[in-house]
Amino acid sequence: MLNSTSRQPVELFCKTHAIPLIFGTPYWDGAHYYNSAVALSPTGNAPTIYKKNHLMPFGEYIPGSPLLKWLHLGFLLPEAEYSASNQSTLLACGKTAVGTGICLESIYPWTYRQFTQKGATLLANLSNTAWFLTSSASEELLQMSVMRAVENGRYFIQVANTGISAIIDSKGRFLAKTNLNKQTVLTKTVSLLRQKTVYTRFGNVIVMVSGMIILWGVWRKLN
Repeated sequence: MLNSTSRQPVELFCKTHAIPLIFGTPYWDGAHYYNSAVALSPTGNAPTIYKKNHLMPFGEYIPGSPLLKWLHLGFLLPEAEYSASNQSTLLACGKTAVGTGICLESIYPWTYRQFTQKGATLLANLSNTAWFLTSSASEELLQMSVMRAVENGRYFIQVANTGISAIIDSKGRFLAKTNLNKQTVLTKTVSLLRQKTVYTRFGNVIVMVSGMIILWGVWRKLN
């Protein structure tokens, strides 16, 4: 849990090594719990915090919990659930604005499009893949990050506690990649890009136009 006490040793690490640091942690704002990504600066500046927008059903919240409480079945619910934020906050990593999603948020194209529209020059994802054990889900989640990198023309850093972690360039190519359940350190140079892609500018408009063209072609073929 992020608070002034737990922050001190991490801030000391940043200052000692003169590096910024991004990490995942629960965050309590006095009213709600959030699954969050936090960036700390070696200069002692106030941390920037991204609070997860898209929660995982049953893992981070219970669907229909208001109904259960109305039916006086609240005892079936956990003591606390995470809340969802609606803010696409960029993390300040030195002078770099990093769009950092959490776990399954990499499957939502609009999340990373919003990060990029707001000025992110680097994209990242912090994932707890221990849920997936040794299944193919870790590789599938990584492929979603590849898509987000290509869509927005940004380098992408995938960090997963049990793998697969990777550094991906703006063309979707792996610059470095770990194996599943392999503890290691990845080091590569990334480029901080600012040019906006067609997808970043127009989103799913191109998908809808393409769909209309396909339907028109099918209609012409049948008639």
